[in-house]
Amino acid sequence: MVYKNNLEKKLEDINLKSLEKESVEIEEELSRENETRDYKKEKEIGVKKKPLKTTAAISIEKTSKTPSKSPALSKIENILEEDLESIYFSLDEPVKNSFKAKGEETALKIESLLKKAKTVFRRIFELIREWLRIIPGINKFYIEKEAEIKTKKILEIKT
Repeated sequence: MVYKNNLEKKLEDINLKSLEKESVEIEEELSRENETRDYKKEKEIGVKKKPLKTTAAISIEKTSKTPSKSPALSKIENILEEDLESIYFSLDEPVKNSFKAKGEETALKIESLLKKAKTVFRRIFELIREWLRIIPGINKFYIEKEAEIKTKKILEIKT
């Protein structure tokens, strides 16, 4: 009878150990699934979890602030984004990013053109038209008209 109890005890110990291993494996698998699910949500939403900042990173951030935009640049950007909100938000993420980057680049080029003594209407018009052409499936006549309207409004800033 003692022999049977020891054997039973060993079997029970083995079962407990295997159950512990299984539970650890299950917990690890669940955490991997949660991480994957979180990553997919972040990818869908476009928001990533931000890591905690150290005091060194915060002090570096405070000292390396970028200069604020000039009032002229802000006005140019406002004119460029006028009446395009619905179109912008309907774009795919990669197109949206390239559209935004090209828009910022266009605004900077226009600002530098406005600073020159001789402002060329045609050059500003071409910059805006090229920027608007990034939008897929948009009517070319709409692009021409929007570029013309935006160019006139931007030239009003200079005067």
